[in-house]
Amino acid sequence: MAEQDVLEAALAEISALQQAHWPAGIPRAVEYPLEGGGLVDYLRHWAIERPDTPAIVFYGRVITYSEYDELSDRFAGWLLSLGVERGDRVGVHLVNCPQFHIAMLGILKVGAVHVPINPLFREHELIHELNDAGVKVLLTQNTFSKLVKKVRSQTPLEHVAKTAVSDMLTAIPTVELPFEVDDPRLSDWQSIITSERATPVATELDSLAALNYTGGTTGMPKGCEHTQRHMV
Repeated sequence: MAEQDVLEAALAEISALQQAHWPAGIPRAVEYPLEGGGLVDYLRHWAIERPDTPAIVFYGRVITYSEYDELSDRFAGWLLSLGVERGDRVGVHLVNCPQFHIAMLGILKVGAVHVPINPLFREHELIHELNDAGVKVLLTQNTFSKLVKKVRSQTPLEHVAKTAVSDMLTAIPTVELPFEVDDPRLSDWQSIITSERATPVATELDSLAALNYTGGTTGMPKGCEHTQRHMV
């Protein structure tokens, strides 16, 4: 039996087992609130339906759905000003902060490919992922900028911008921060989010949208391909 026939037979057997043991009363198909919508379309939907609802809360800084939509539009506009095109790889080299989420949706809004990069990477790992994914534009954290500068000549990077974790704070919160509050003048973030808002483009649900790299437990990290349809 051919390999393809073996695979199809195995999938058919698994499907039959799933159907036989499916709990009563549980729908057998997923119904999506926005038919044919990608992540970008969901954000735009909620920016209209619930513009003042908090989407991100970060140490007292509240970003509503409307602001999230606008900021990611401006990030998209910044990418377009650099000549980023559909399918280009854009790296996001940050810890968990609002800029990560804004950048991700901004990347998807221009049809580019979001490449999140582990902030714990050392030189050889960073070089590997930048080259393997073909990252042309990188948003990195200011505390990682020396590392990026050190390896940049060994990568396809054409443009690097930096942001500080504290860049989205509007005031010093009352809780103790686990990071330093940096001078925003030393960051590129303000110029990025004052870019012209990108004009919306149609979402291609089945085009490559993200390359998420594995932990590299059996070798160097490998990029797992995701589409917006898959991600939703």
